Amino acid sequence: MNQKRTEIMEAAIKLFSQKGYFSTSMQEIASGCGISKGSLYKNFESKEDLLIQVFKYNHDNMFSKAKYINIDNSLVPKEKLRNMIIIEFKGILENKDYFNLISKSLPVDKNKQFGPVMRKIRAEMIDWHKSVLIQVYGSKIEPYIWDLVITLQGLLKEYIHLLIHEKINVNAERVADFAVFSIEAMINQADHIIPVLTNEMMKEFEEMAEKNNLVSEEDLVTELLYQLKQRIKDVTQDEKIRNDIGSTIALLEEELKSTESRVFLIEALIEYLGKWSAFSKEVKALQMLLIDNR
Repeated sequence: MNQKRTEIMEAAIKLFSQKGYFSTSMQEIASGCGISKGSLYKNFESKEDLLIQVFKYNHDNMFSKAKYINIDNSLVPKEKLRNMIIIEFKGILENKDYFNLISKSLPVDKNKQFGPVMRKIRAEMIDWHKSVLIQVYGSKIEPYIWDLVITLQGLLKEYIHLLIHEKINVNAERVADFAVFSIEAMINQADHIIPVLTNEMMKEFEEMAEKNNLVSEEDLVTELLYQLKQRIKDVTQDEKIRNDIGSTIALLEEELKSTESRVFLIEALIEYLGKWSAFSKEVKALQMLLIDNR
């Protein structure tokens, strides 16, 4: 995604959060990111289109970050669950404007495009939590998996609400620990539980999620490289070094597009980027995706 579209969406999130979707005009959004109204419409067809892209953008970003954890084979399944909960929790806290937006009234029922997008995003979130829980606890939890998923999502949502709206200082790591403890307590008492939700009840959500898998490996690599480019300024004030880093990322992108990419060159480029501590998370993920898993 290009930088201009990202800037527009971030300005829109802030205004939608502060004033509400219906009270925010396209002119205000254009002014908020320093462009003309005409330029705004060149990037987004309408305010509704912009809102849809805002949700897709934030949704995909969260799953990209979560997938960093899922590809890390050094973690045992329970650690992956805990870390994914922390990422999800912190990801929302880092984007409070987005959480405020989704907490307010939105034109779900009035727009033929927006409703299906929101249902799909919800379906993918449910399916993601389901997959993680089964990965950690195995097939034994399948009879009541949907109740575990809804419990986990409800728990996280309420803690986040307390932190953002009630200003209660809730620690992400402690929330993750309590969430894992609660899920395991329910699993340990499963013999005494009659499931509320069945596979038939949740069939539509499952089918909706299956139609379009979450973030692909290729999309994840693209997002990682984009994040590296955005954070070059965090590495150093030295213009020459910044240019060297930018050239390295550009060369890596070019090599990955090649039909006969050279693994030794990819390794060397990633190793060079790994010299900078500000890139540690992205470089580790690229290492696992492009080298370790091949």
